[in-house]
Amino acid sequence: MDAKEPYTSVQDDTGTMCALSVNHIFLGWWPEIAWCAFATGLLVALAGLLKAYDGEPAPEWFVSLNTVVAAISTICRASMVIPVSEGLSQLKWNAFARSQRPLNDLKTFDQASRGPFGSLLLLSKARGRLLGVSTVAALILISGLATSSLTQATITFGPPLRRMTENAIANKADSISIDDWKELGDPLRSAAFQAFFISERQRENLRLDPSCPSSCHWDKFRSIDVCDLQRNVTDQLKLELQDPDNLGDFDKPQPADPDEAMEYWRVTLGEEFQVDDINSFNWVCATDAVANDGAKGLWGDNKDEFPTTTLSTQLFIYKKLPYPGEQVVRSYKGALSPYRAVAITWYWCIKEYEIEISSGTTHIKATEIDFQVINGSQSPYVSHPQFTLVDNLTSERFPVAVGNWALSSSWKIEPMGRVNDAMMGLASDRIIRNATSTEDDPWDNIKAWKEDATSAMSALVRSYKTSEGNMVHGYAEISQQTIIIRWAWLSLLVAQVTLMIALMIYVIFETAKLNVQIVKGSNVAELKAVGHEISSSGSDRVLDGGIADRVDADLMGRLVRTDGGWNLKVNRRTAC
Repeated sequence: MDAKEPYTSVQDDTGTMCALSVNHIFLGWWPEIAWCAFATGLLVALAGLLKAYDGEPAPEWFVSLNTVVAAISTICRASMVIPVSEGLSQLKWNAFARSQRPLNDLKTFDQASRGPFGSLLLLSKARGRLLGVSTVAALILISGLATSSLTQATITFGPPLRRMTENAIANKADSISIDDWKELGDPLRSAAFQAFFISERQRENLRLDPSCPSSCHWDKFRSIDVCDLQRNVTDQLKLELQDPDNLGDFDKPQPADPDEAMEYWRVTLGEEFQVDDINSFNWVCATDAVANDGAKGLWGDNKDEFPTTTLSTQLFIYKKLPYPGEQVVRSYKGALSPYRAVAITWYWCIKEYEIEISSGTTHIKATEIDFQVINGSQSPYVSHPQFTLVDNLTSERFPVAVGNWALSSSWKIEPMGRVNDAMMGLASDRIIRNATSTEDDPWDNIKAWKEDATSAMSALVRSYKTSEGNMVHGYAEISQQTIIIRWAWLSLLVAQVTLMIALMIYVIFETAKLNVQIVKGSNVAELKAVGHEISSSGSDRVLDGGIADRVDADLMGRLVRTDGGWNLKVNRRTAC
């Protein structure tokens, strides 16, 4: 090989570098530039499509959104292969133009431009600057195998979309006037009384369920409502032993044999509510309504806690027999007394509602909130005092009116005067049942009835008015699921497009800098070099013409510029 022959790009006749014009660069690389622009456009279109349906229901197309995304990402990946492959092919010529390299590298570069495996092979042989460029190309080609699957992972489905609709309606009460109270009095009494005869299966019928076309959700809202208190007032009971012969002493046990003596007890709660009982194996249940002043007196030292907006107070007296079957009859006093007293108070309050309907199941959470009571009546002697409930948190005001109201007149089940009304007997049975067994305590039975009565009254109060102002519109779920875009999964495709553009910019500028002819993947130059016989002084022909699958490992090649243009100069490696 002639030692004077240059191994770098030569200068033209004017002494200036043969720089390629911008127009020439564009003409030489326009297919690759077009493919880069096409891939970038697909990426932008894909991002726009995903953005348009993020948080929206899935489109009703003849194919799914996942299929469209997979198709776009696959086309985008395929369009990136062409410029990357052509760029690698051009790097082959740039590498030979920069320095002398083994002729076998031609094959390595060709394999790298054809797929991921070849790019890995090039990485194992690349050094220096070429290693970095080869790594970028390999990353693009290898990661392209997972592009479609990972891009589809950007789409996930959330809960169905909810939209406010006129068909999702919950009820509330924002005011109770005197006229409203006059209309509500009797229905409230009936609702509470009917709760005595509600079975476990019928309990859900007492609740006021909202209307909903599908699964629905309501924002939290507040309403005038009925709340309750259950208080143990046993300490307010007065027990008297009726002993006409003056034989008994209140603190002295009475004879155990009922044939020897019969004792009579009078149990009194408040001023007027009393029960007469034979202290035997008999059970007792009695109830009566009491005016607010009388009920407040039963609270003892806690009178200040008695609700100002009380609607009604119902008293219960029952006899708790601790063991079933026969037992020794004794006189009781104080803590040993079998008699118990309970006061149930209902009053106006404010409740916050959280309502959700999903999969056909209604979930209602009602919470009493703190409020202040402002007396709106001018005189304490009015028959229907008016108050204003003020929400402590939102300062929202709810005007209410209170009248005289009682659940029922006095009715009793007692040995000395058994009630004649069969309905009263059934109501008493709900309270006193299981009193002599190890199951429900009468206190718990009263509590269950109280909760049922409150639910029935609450439903009545909130559904009494049907005006638009007393309706709360909710959000109904649309049948389609909501699309949620996980943008992080799109980062692989973004990185591939970015690396592709960076690779092509590098190859184009390096080719222009070296002033190498834009050959890319064309093998014409290789065929021309292989078909040209090159002789080395003092030796036979180095390379015969023709196409060969393998090349001698000692053969070296380099692109050199001569008067006839760029040529691949081939020579044999000099032995050390």
